[in-house]
Amino acid sequence: MAFALQNRWTRSDSGTATGLEDAVHAARLVGAEPELVLAGGGNTSVKVQEDGREVMYVKGSGADLAGVTGKDYTPLALQPVRALLATDLPDNRAMYEALAPLVLRADAPRPSIETLMHAGIAAPHVIHTHAASVLAIANTRDCARHLQAAFGAGMPVAPYRHSGLELARACVAAGRQAMAHRPGAMVLAHHGAVTWGNSAREAYEAMLDLANRAEHYLEAQGVSHRGGATQASPSGATPFTSSRLSGSTTSVALTRIPSGPPPPSQSPTLRSQCPANAAGISLSVAAGGGGSHAASANTNISRDGRSFITPRS
Repeated sequence: MAFALQNRWTRSDSGTATGLEDAVHAARLVGAEPELVLAGGGNTSVKVQEDGREVMYVKGSGADLAGVTGKDYTPLALQPVRALLATDLPDNRAMYEALAPLVLRADAPRPSIETLMHAGIAAPHVIHTHAASVLAIANTRDCARHLQAAFGAGMPVAPYRHSGLELARACVAAGRQAMAHRPGAMVLAHHGAVTWGNSAREAYEAMLDLANRAEHYLEAQGVSHRGGATQASPSGATPFTSSRLSGSTTSVALTRIPSGPPPPSQSPTLRSQCPANAAGISLSVAAGGGGSHAASANTNISRDGRSFITPRS
């Protein structure tokens, strides 16, 4: 394979979940790989025992994975959070209202919109990314066939749903059997990827493996992941992925966003487009200038003339 993400794990092996420090280390490694955090997106979590109860630390909304610290994680009472998956909450606003009293630190950031997805996966460590190579397959018209060819029939694929409550329920339903295995992985159609493990290292290495397998499949299809023709990209963007699978084209342009707000005329934009996609699915991300990568990004997904806004992770 011409290109592969390298394993940069540097902490000594622990063998089991060792808590927040390992989760932070994994998050920073993921955040340092532009290939994994398209639009700065992604979140991680860890489940631990504290004072006789199960606690889940999930990355707070808007925090840049590449520079997170323990203070950027929100501790929540795990079992009550997980129980919300079985309730009749109508939408994400109601979800956040239900999560508020379950936060265990007064100065904690707003928890990730994917909090319920993390809670629904039993493994101690969970990593969610917007890996470019996975998206180059998952954003195509015939993504189900291509995903099966790339990862095998056993790879669970959650259908596209709004981030938050709907996506969490879809992930739990799609990955119920796979979640019994650790490490494990799942693809989120038109969204990204999730991996998990007994340790942060397991989850991190599972994410690298998933992204590299996607890269290998693209190369086997004659798709150029590096330097291929892409759609017009914004000033300062680096052509990143151009995939042509069964007549569908996915082009991803990546912009590195410098620290600090850019001048209004230079506000960076990240775009992944599917111009030849017969299903009419496209994804574009407009990033604000609140820090490195796209900490304040929203995802706008258009399908058959309908637009959906996915809040930042």
